[in-house]
Amino acid sequence: MSATVESAMTGRVIGITPEATLDAALRMMAQTRVRHLPVIADGRCLGLLTEADALWHAWASGDADCQVTRIMRTPAPSVDLSAALPDAARAVAESGADAVVVTSAGALVGILTSADLVRVLVG
Repeated sequence: MSATVESAMTGRVIGITPEATLDAALRMMAQTRVRHLPVIADGRCLGLLTEADALWHAWASGDADCQVTRIMRTPAPSVDLSAALPDAARAVAESGADAVVVTSAGALVGILTSADLVRVLVG
């Protein structure tokens, strides 16, 4: 049997609300040392904000006061908790975000990043 997403994902998800500003999101990323923030409202994942997208927008526009919903990837790239790792790795590569949110029965349960996949690969 092939390894699944559950064996590689990060289960401790740090998210942000849709009303948050890009500046607040970048500060949160720096303080928590994460590069991806699911945007969450009413228990649902609305999108995924990546550090690269946030920094690019802040640099290119000079606007760090906009809401994260202007920049987030929506819908958030996602995989199911039970997905096989090769399928999940393909989803991460195709997302262009180097991460996907992990869901189970439609609920957010984790995040899978390219760093998580490398950790599994090197054992």
